Amino acid sequence: MYRVQILRSLIEWDACRAAWDSFLDRTAVHFPVHQSEPLSALARHFFDERHFAAVLVWDGPNIVAGVPLVTRRQAVLAPTAKTLANDWSPRGCLLIDPSADAAACSRWLLDGLRQLGLLFAQLDWLPLADHSVRTLVAQWNALAVGCWIKPRFEVGRIDVPADWDAYVATWSRNRRKKMGQLERQLERHGAVNFVEVGCDVPELLTAECRRAFAMEHASWKGQQRSSILSTPAAQRFFEEFIEFHRRRGSLRLQWLTVGDLPIAFDLGTLIHGVFTSYKISYLPEWAHYSPGQLLLRRQLEDFSRRGEVQWIDCLGVLDEATQRWTTRSLPMGKIVLSMGSWLGNHAVSWMAGLSAAKARWR
Repeated sequence: MYRVQILRSLIEWDACRAAWDSFLDRTAVHFPVHQSEPLSALARHFFDERHFAAVLVWDGPNIVAGVPLVTRRQAVLAPTAKTLANDWSPRGCLLIDPSADAAACSRWLLDGLRQLGLLFAQLDWLPLADHSVRTLVAQWNALAVGCWIKPRFEVGRIDVPADWDAYVATWSRNRRKKMGQLERQLERHGAVNFVEVGCDVPELLTAECRRAFAMEHASWKGQQRSSILSTPAAQRFFEEFIEFHRRRGSLRLQWLTVGDLPIAFDLGTLIHGVFTSYKISYLPEWAHYSPGQLLLRRQLEDFSRRGEVQWIDCLGVLDEATQRWTTRSLPMGKIVLSMGSWLGNHAVSWMAGLSAAKARWR
């Protein structure tokens, strides 16, 4: 028997942690902030805790659908809500258990959102091709409630080759030559190595993460005040994020080194066979050698030979550098969902029309 539960505080959320994390395991979620503890840290450090909410659908002792939210007021209309996500955690969470009754879950989720007194919900930063998102959108469309989908950007996905040597053989002659030249030029300054930091010793890992954050701060991100060390809330969030995934054994910190000097890093997680590349940077004085490209090349070879990673989620907006390696792209976007009232449906329709008009005038 399905039922809906509305959570209005992080205290209530913490009481559901075990059930939520079990739900995530059943749905094979790989994004590293969607576990209950990192989500709580995200809400505490970047949002007003008083605006936290979540709608959970239960089937007996198990959660079978859910969406964590931040409630807010939209102009002078009625309260709205958005998914719990931002630039530091760019992936909204809207989930349904694949084995659950999709029609029932969509109705219960909608009922829960209505109980929050919303006019509409802005479910942003969502992977639009994800099974949960596609399933729920189809059900909401069948219920004839206002549901507008706005694609925003693409994220790169890199499938890890099963045979590394055969994969490299598919590269163009020019690409093989270019990568070889970069490595040889870099080797004039010392041996080039790919190093994965061990996570068994917390003190060592903390020191290495601080070194990585200092590297990021020395780059253009520090100049634009978008580095972790530029943002106290981000520092606190990442301290908890790192410790959580260290305990779970899912954290990965990888360096590209020249001699004994790290010149590029990738801080990510390995969950359900997917490596999420969460934070990357390199020392700006080594930019001429494309250290980010060389690190990714070494990563892919290591993943291929070890066989534990199926694909890489590049997470950020697909750019030219990532596109060289991308196997396919994942569409990200926003869903604006009316609660089904006349005013809500018209508000969603008006926003969709305004967005289309703006697009025509660009």
